[in-house]
Amino acid sequence: MEDAHVVDLDVDGTGSTALFGVFDGHAGAEVAAFCARHIGGVLPSTEAYKAGDLEAALSEAYLQLELMMKDPTHRQELALLSAGLKPGRKRLANEALADSYGTLDEDGCYLGPKAGCTACVAAVRGEEMYVANVGDSRCVLCESGGTAVSLTRDHKPELSGEEERITKAGLSVVRNRVYGDKSSLAMTRALGDTKYKDPNLPPEHQAISPVPDTTQYIVGSAAGGCEAACPARTSPPIPGDSDPGAADAAEFMILACDGLWDSLSNEQASAADGCRSPTAGHRLRAANPALHGGRAAPAWQIPAVEFVRQFLQSGDTPQQAARALVEECLSDDGGTPVSTDNITVLIVKFEPLPAAAGNS
Repeated sequence: MEDAHVVDLDVDGTGSTALFGVFDGHAGAEVAAFCARHIGGVLPSTEAYKAGDLEAALSEAYLQLELMMKDPTHRQELALLSAGLKPGRKRLANEALADSYGTLDEDGCYLGPKAGCTACVAAVRGEEMYVANVGDSRCVLCESGGTAVSLTRDHKPELSGEEERITKAGLSVVRNRVYGDKSSLAMTRALGDTKYKDPNLPPEHQAISPVPDTTQYIVGSAAGGCEAACPARTSPPIPGDSDPGAADAAEFMILACDGLWDSLSNEQASAADGCRSPTAGHRLRAANPALHGGRAAPAWQIPAVEFVRQFLQSGDTPQQAARALVEECLSDDGGTPVSTDNITVLIVKFEPLPAAAGNS
């Protein structure tokens, strides 16, 4: 299992900010696990966070995580996570394990982890939410009325500007993959992946960049609190999106790795380019099996947002909705392709503000 996630309803101890994120690891589980373990502590310690700039703080936190993983003082923790061991426990082999871990330069000095991960993180403060993303995990939100809104875009070589940065950094793109030395990646931004990065280049110029896209969304009147659930198995606003200040109140959002989205069609995933996708016409298919011959339609035949919405409207918890969505993507129904990837789904339900605190 190379996925990790974080849910922190009070990231700084003041009750002002909640943090949610999914991290999809590749070439090992340790970078995803490291980022999930540390982002909740790193975010409130950034200068931007202290200055009240939550959007800039997310970007700063991503770069801080990147630097931490390159620091030899964190090498042992990453090595232990790589071996499936619990950091902090005393083991005689810890130093030997760390000495053999990671990417090394010509002199044998540690440069950072070979493994990497996507990072899709949402921070909610009052009515404001900011989403930061590197890689191909996604955040899709449901507005009141059932409209699905994609708050991220996949970082792939075909995305405008990505291939130009990659080639300037000295790597190449072949068949929509980024090629380094004897290895390749399907994404153009990630945390970790030191072997794809030039120590002489700044983060924004790296072939595999750790710099996230960030998107603002005004959650609206439903920003009073959050309820989250996550089952797991072994920049500018998005083009085409409306003014965030004019958005309808949010009902819930889904943060998930590509193990989920690859099981759905482009329409069902609310389109990777970030356009809005009304879901009228698909309602009740998931929640009312009697409408479809006594069984629910597979999740990849209906929008994921509508699938979850019907569960929540029926009184199910976010945990139940998330588990049902994962199980649908893993089911083998009449020869439908089964996802063989790790699947992590995090559903965050927004609760209304209390009437007495509406203006607080």
